[in-house]
Amino acid sequence: NVTPDFTTFDGASKAIASPNRATRFLAGQAIKRFWAKEQPAAEDYLAPGKITDARQRARWFWLLAKTATVEKTAIMQALTDDDANIRMAAIRASRQSDQVDNLAVVEMLLNDPKCDANWRSRFEEMTH
Repeated sequence: NVTPDFTTFDGASKAIASPNRATRFLAGQAIKRFWAKEQPAAEDYLAPGKITDARQRARWFWLLAKTATVEKTAIMQALTDDDANIRMAAIRASRQSDQVDNLAVVEMLLNDPKCDANWRSRFEEMTH
């Protein structure tokens, strides 16, 4: 049993992968504090090559989508992700964000070649 280290960015980053919700919450709070000071590149924590586990990328996405300094960057990058689940999470986050133009999001996704007709119809249902 390893005690998470919330005193460092690296330690908090590792704790995001914990199955324990309380640990993930504390890790997220620590990461937001570090992010305000250090400002690492959000793209590094959303790229499939950097974090290969989709569940972990989704956790990072939600954390960054709720971090004011990188909120818009995180959402816009996630909207172009190859994983449809990450794109759907980005749509949900964009609807909760004051920093993202939702009409632009809709237009962008309706013209996205990654979106098949089935996905588009689900998206249109969700937005009406």
